[in-house]
Amino acid sequence: MTRHFVRRRLAPLAILLVVTSGCGSNGPQIMTVSGTVTCGGKAVDKLEVNFWPDHGRPSWGLTDAEGRYTLKYDKDRDGAVPGKHKVWVRIKPTSPKEEADLANGLFTRHPQINSIIEKYGNQKISPLWAEVKENNQVIDLPLD
Repeated sequence: MTRHFVRRRLAPLAILLVVTSGCGSNGPQIMTVSGTVTCGGKAVDKLEVNFWPDHGRPSWGLTDAEGRYTLKYDKDRDGAVPGKHKVWVRIKPTSPKEEADLANGLFTRHPQINSIIEKYGNQKISPLWAEVKENNQVIDLPLD
């Protein structure tokens, strides 16, 4: 075989191996996490719940009308990396209309939303921590 023939045949194979080596499930171990956010015994909807680990990529979830959330790690996977996480929240309108209503003061919110945001709405000062330990873990967040 000539050198030219070997380069032409093996070069695409080498490139394919390099490109596909980063694909698949070789990423970090991810645990599914869900729960309910409440304040004063009432569900808190339209909140973005943020879990920031000591090491690794953060995860987030949006609460529904019953205050339920499921964490997302990325666009393809639900969950969070195992370990200790700082937890903070922010108001998250779910449509352009809700966003406009929020800007105009017409957005229907939990009666204690101002105190919730004041206490838990900043990653640096939120006193809330959670430990992700196992798959299918339920972490309820009472924001009282």
